[in-house]
Amino acid sequence: LEMFSLQLLVSLLPCVLSSPPPNIVVILADDLGFHDVPWHNTETLVAPSLTALSREGVVLEQHYSQSVCSPSRAALLTGRYAINTGLHTGALPSLVPGGLRTDLATLPQLLSDAGYSTWVLGKWHLGMCSESFWPNRRGFDHFHGMLGGAADYYSHRTDDPPVHIPGYDYRLDSEVDVAASGTYSTKLIRDDAVSVILGHNSTKPLFLYLPFQAPHGPLMVDSCYQD
Repeated sequence: LEMFSLQLLVSLLPCVLSSPPPNIVVILADDLGFHDVPWHNTETLVAPSLTALSREGVVLEQHYSQSVCSPSRAALLTGRYAINTGLHTGALPSLVPGGLRTDLATLPQLLSDAGYSTWVLGKWHLGMCSESFWPNRRGFDHFHGMLGGAADYYSHRTDDPPVHIPGYDYRLDSEVDVAASGTYSTKLIRDDAVSVILGHNSTKPLFLYLPFQAPHGPLMVDSCYQD
């Protein structure tokens, strides 16, 4: 049962690949609360795009889910319960020498083997102490975002709470992307996603994983959302 989602995907791939395979976009909202979506909170929450998605799609709510960063990502990308990914104890601290077990197959690895172009834009948080844990070693062709768990939304530095570790955390594949400094992370990820989708070579199907930093702490709202 733990590998059901990945096994189901693999079993369907021959059928899918007999016709033009679909492009896949997976969006992860970090630490989003149950009451933080418009179909649960119609009184104080205004989110027209999410409302439209829920009405035009399917809302699935009878599923077991993790409540914090690293375990939720590990479960999503492996199809396994958190206790079997090595990250069941909670969010992965930045300086801990570990990450998502490297012997576990991931969704992007399977899709890459099936001919997909694979991208991750946003927050990784599945290990940063060794490149063996980094996205480009776990099935993704390209990565643009933060390796750790939290940083300033604009400067992308980790000096302040909740991390308290001096440093800068925004990368383009294996290189430090200093040009990202000063731009709100949600805008960076959004614009990256639009660019990847519009520039995608349609001869290959696309798997795009979008783990936004928002609404994870530190809680920082861009000026365009303020009165």
